[in-house]
Amino acid sequence: SNAVIPYLEGVKVPFVDPIGGGADVAHRSWVWQSEPSYALEGKVIAGYISRSLHRVRKVAVVYQVGVNEPENASMGKIFSKKHIGMTTVSYAATAQDMSAQVSRVQQYNPDLVVLLGTPLPTSLFVKQAAAVGYAPKHGYFANYPEGDPGWLTLTSGEANGSLVSSYADLTGHNPVAKAYRAALARYGKHGKYNGYAYSNYGLYGYFNAGLVIRALKLAGPNASRTRLQTVLNTRFRKYKSGFTGLLSWTPIYRYGVKQFKVYKIHGSQFNPITGWLNG
Repeated sequence: SNAVIPYLEGVKVPFVDPIGGGADVAHRSWVWQSEPSYALEGKVIAGYISRSLHRVRKVAVVYQVGVNEPENASMGKIFSKKHIGMTTVSYAATAQDMSAQVSRVQQYNPDLVVLLGTPLPTSLFVKQAAAVGYAPKHGYFANYPEGDPGWLTLTSGEANGSLVSSYADLTGHNPVAKAYRAALARYGKHGKYNGYAYSNYGLYGYFNAGLVIRALKLAGPNASRTRLQTVLNTRFRKYKSGFTGLLSWTPIYRYGVKQFKVYKIHGSQFNPITGWLNG
């Protein structure tokens, strides 16, 4: 996303919902993202930890290089004010062994480990930590890419009891999830979606397509790029999507959602333990 955004800006091609809060969408004219920035999520995670997890006085943050630095920075500011210790441990997106990161976290001996990044390396950290008998005193707190049943499978159950933040409803009990299930059932029996399992990542794709279709309908049958740009800038203010917190795009704000919920993993379910938290 970061590689292609400058090009699309230059040729004025609309880019709707680059996946990942690490995309550089601020101050752009042709990019609209429903996901909040990682910096905003870091503020919500640190705020929740400092307000609600009173026994947590030391936090280790395991993060992906080149993506999660803004999230680290926003957490660090809050933890510093609340006198909560914090250390950061980095890994590359291509990491296939997290044993060195596990060792560094063990040496710091935190009360809680925050996992930032993508499902494969973060799940590898959890499994390798369990393999050497290490578990943080108060468990793990993962960011929104880990809010998917696939991550629970990858962790082999070792993430049970962990907390996860998300800008979306992870329970599956919302209008978008119901429509997505119906679409899988309708087109999956004999079509190209046969065998596709329900996943939150698939649900995000279905949700994103719905946003684009709504915008195109509002732009009209003879829509131009500039007309679509105007619609996306003006017709999605405090939009109730039925899947996320309130989504608001303006000519200057392009991250969309500003709200999160915190979930606790129990078995194979994401159970909300907060309402919508404002970033």
